[in-house]
Amino acid sequence: MQEYDSCVPVIRQLKCNEMSLLHTHLLRLGQLSRTMRFNRPVTDQFIEEYCSHLASDNCAVYGLFLQGVLRGSVEIRLRTVSDASEAELTLSVEDLWQNAGLGTVLVADAFSTARTMDITTVCLVCLRENYPMRRVLAKTAARFRTMTSVRPDEDDPETFGADVFVTFLLNSGDQGIRRFLMR
Repeated sequence: MQEYDSCVPVIRQLKCNEMSLLHTHLLRLGQLSRTMRFNRPVTDQFIEEYCSHLASDNCAVYGLFLQGVLRGSVEIRLRTVSDASEAELTLSVEDLWQNAGLGTVLVADAFSTARTMDITTVCLVCLRENYPMRRVLAKTAARFRTMTSVRPDEDDPETFGADVFVTFLLNSGDQGIRRFLMR
């Protein structure tokens, strides 16, 4: 874990022509962090292909910069084009910067942003063993429901998939979300 007390995190939306920053950030993730981010092991080539499609998707990417370098990101992707009230959230923080509260800052920012976009439901999929993400989610005090064991192929141990599917309801009256956002 790096100390970031001396530098102020800056979160801003990445422009379409800045997806190379996300690409470089995701390449800096260690193999375990990549697995936790994508819910399965991924290669450098996968990350390159993934980033090449982001600008055209219904996705807003926000980056957390420390001293001008992208160290964390959160993506807010509309689940369907026809229903802009529901989105999926993905999160990544580089290995050396994990356990410093940056994931919590990114999720709080994503919830605030989703609300301004009139998104009422945010879904997040993560592996059961992704304890850092689960700790961040526990801090939200949001109302959520969980589905377990949605692995694509239980017979193939090399096939990863999500174990935990969490849906956050961002209703304006939700005091738990409001307290989390005010931290």
